[in-house]
Amino acid sequence: MNKKIDKILVSIIVPIYNVEKYLRKCLESIRTQTHLCLEVIMINDGSPDESILICNEYAKLDSRFILVNKENGGLASARNKGLEYCNGEYIACVDSDDWIEPDMIEKMLINMLTYDTDMSVCSFYVEESNKTRLHDPIKKIEILTKEESLKYMILPKKFYGFSWNKMYKRSLLDNQKYNENILKGEDSPFSCEYILKCDKIVYDTTPLYHYRQDTISISRSKFKNAKMTVLDSYMYIIELLRVNNFPDDLVLLQEVQYANQLLSLIVNIYRTDPKIYLKQRKKIKKEMFTYYRKYFISNEIGLLHKVLYLFFMVIS
Repeated sequence: MNKKIDKILVSIIVPIYNVEKYLRKCLESIRTQTHLCLEVIMINDGSPDESILICNEYAKLDSRFILVNKENGGLASARNKGLEYCNGEYIACVDSDDWIEPDMIEKMLINMLTYDTDMSVCSFYVEESNKTRLHDPIKKIEILTKEESLKYMILPKKFYGFSWNKMYKRSLLDNQKYNENILKGEDSPFSCEYILKCDKIVYDTTPLYHYRQDTISISRSKFKNAKMTVLDSYMYIIELLRVNNFPDDLVLLQEVQYANQLLSLIVNIYRTDPKIYLKQRKKIKKEMFTYYRKYFISNEIGLLHKVLYLFFMVIS
């Protein structure tokens, strides 16, 4: 590896809460990275389990690992705290129940420097309870404009707005923070704001990140109001696109994704908390009607979503 690259410090933020079962695998995958010039900011977000013991172990084992303790405030709050401690020229995030390929940081950094871009994005594996699924199987490297990047972030099956498959330049963050009022989907507005500052982005479809998705716990979990804040994330991006005068078709694409997400949440409420659905059905119906009336004929709305929409409009 080029000596210059060897000496570039990369900060990795790891928010930690209630993940003692998975944390060691996560931290070990970071400790054994081929790029050695790292600082790992472990943010203990008031975790009630034994995660802190594992963090202390790694802080003693490797001086690159730094432990920061704080009261529980959620993922956005933990990442913001991590940003305060970053000294690296580049910043990456890893969720503490996931893990990364040994050369993830090296490859993302090399791509960023080789193509002279402001952000590096990689593809990922989805780790389900009994199988591993590759997110984007078509191998390629693309150099994207900010408009193309926003479209890729919005489109399903592209690179999404996650923070954990991206590398940022610290110099471009300019005191940028995660919105702590958005409890789900908080990384998409953050990535969107950052992309607006970029000239170009490199997207490498090589899968370098392992995203753990516990399908059982998701399907059985009770609906919580926190999930509704993901709609705030979608609306924030819609307004950001409008204010920055992006083309109408890009705004439309995000509005359609909002409509689809809204319906998915409604299905979730109906299945897991019918009492909440009954209390909120007038408000829900009005919101659904507002968006689906506008986009029902769009090809971006899938057949299943259209059928579900008609079903809920009839029973509400």
